[in-house]
Amino acid sequence: MLKALQAKNPHLKILDISSEEFGKYGEILSPEPFEELSEKMKSTPLPAEGNIYVASDEELEKLDIFQKLESNYYGGMPVEIGYCNGQNTKINALEYHKGEEINLAVTDLALFLGQVQQLKDNTISTDELECFFVPKGTAYSMYPTTLHFSPCKVHESGFLCAVILPRGTNSPLKEKTEEIFKNDKTLWMTNKWLIGHKESRPVSNGAFCGLGGENYELKPLED
Repeated sequence: MLKALQAKNPHLKILDISSEEFGKYGEILSPEPFEELSEKMKSTPLPAEGNIYVASDEELEKLDIFQKLESNYYGGMPVEIGYCNGQNTKINALEYHKGEEINLAVTDLALFLGQVQQLKDNTISTDELECFFVPKGTAYSMYPTTLHFSPCKVHESGFLCAVILPRGTNSPLKEKTEEIFKNDKTLWMTNKWLIGHKESRPVSNGAFCGLGGENYELKPLED
């Protein structure tokens, strides 16, 4: 699969998420605890165009994994389980959170990743990012210092991805206070610091334009 995807995208260097390079961004988790979630995710909507993001889904949070994540992985912190499903093929933007994010790739997908440490005055070039192929069934975490955004689809049909985060993440800010810290201008939603590319929807909606370079596109494989 990776070889076929690389052949379709000679303009990109695509790594496997199991490679050593992913180690600075996160870790691969055992898939067994996520099997029930994977099955339940197959009934979530997959739009024909664009993406759909749901931060907290009541049905997913009824599963046993929800309590296990709260009590074990997040050490008693409240969490939310939602999903990001869709048809995205471009980088578009980068975000980070103050807390680890866990994703479950229900289908094959790809990620463009960077590190907060690479930011200079809240800016970074797309040429500094790395692209990873994530096989379906892979559960992985991303560290709070990992710059990421929507997955890209590997197949024409789209992608399904479960998203676990500290509760409240990606909800609207109660208020936007005066800027005190250097990254305040990128605070976009609750526990969400975002920089966008000039071609992206977030920037057209007022997000900080801090992602330079080409807005690379991942060309998906036929189903």
